[in-house]
Amino acid sequence: MKKTLLLPLFSILLVFSGTCEDFIVSYLNGDAFLLTRGDEEYLDIGDTVSDKARILIEEGGILELRRDSRSFTLAGPGTFELASMLARAGKRESAPLANLLSSRIDRMLSNSEIEKPSSVMGVRGAAAEEMEMDWIGSESDPYISRGRDQLRGGDYSAAQKTFSQGLEIARDYGESDSEAELAFLLSWTLSVEGSTGPALHSLSLLQVDPYTPWYPEYRLLHARLLLDSGASEQAAEILRQNRGIQPLQKEDELILGIALFEGSGKNRKEALEILNGLAAENGAVADIARAYLQK
Repeated sequence: MKKTLLLPLFSILLVFSGTCEDFIVSYLNGDAFLLTRGDEEYLDIGDTVSDKARILIEEGGILELRRDSRSFTLAGPGTFELASMLARAGKRESAPLANLLSSRIDRMLSNSEIEKPSSVMGVRGAAAEEMEMDWIGSESDPYISRGRDQLRGGDYSAAQKTFSQGLEIARDYGESDSEAELAFLLSWTLSVEGSTGPALHSLSLLQVDPYTPWYPEYRLLHARLLLDSGASEQAAEILRQNRGIQPLQKEDELILGIALFEGSGKNRKEALEILNGLAAENGAVADIARAYLQK
């Protein structure tokens, strides 16, 4: 049986050393370097960096830092001043943005539940004893349904296990559509659990058809995680894709405006037009836009 690429991502070794001001590298995919007086020092899991560090991350690299209960993720390519990244994250008001994304995902889970026909299909392996469903469909479909139910019930740990099992089965049976949906749902679950690095890596491997019903939520989650990881220009690029097929919703426009504002500066005028337009309206998105512009 093939092994899923996602399972090792959960085996993150944390080495608690250094001072209370230090961050610890808790996840690394690709190459990252600590820049000190012109030198480049390879970073690895367990290394410590200060909140004033300069970090170089190569193309495709993802680095996750943790300090106490707080985590912070950076996505390459780029050179990052950690102090300025932390300050920018504070301006962004992560909690309200996270609530908006959660609301979108909750609506998706409620509106696109897979139908369960009346025939019974047993689930393979050890999961069969705890999970038999009325089902006609692919081998991995029951895991999507069960995992969605667990997400709706707030049992993220169980959902993560279910989606991981289903993903392995979908890959074994060549069920590409189910594989993509399971990978997306697992990425969302990982992000909720605070494992932003593995979630972002998983999303970066996906190629989702824009006609897929959950494509808007995939696009929003991918962009949001990129934005939180310092890759604002990549976040804006993700949101600009396939807008003719899947138009942007208010939450998407908000993330796009913030991503453009925090980018290289050449798109600052467009960013302000988007954010000011949203701020003039009513509702949660407008509240966040106004709060962002006032900081």
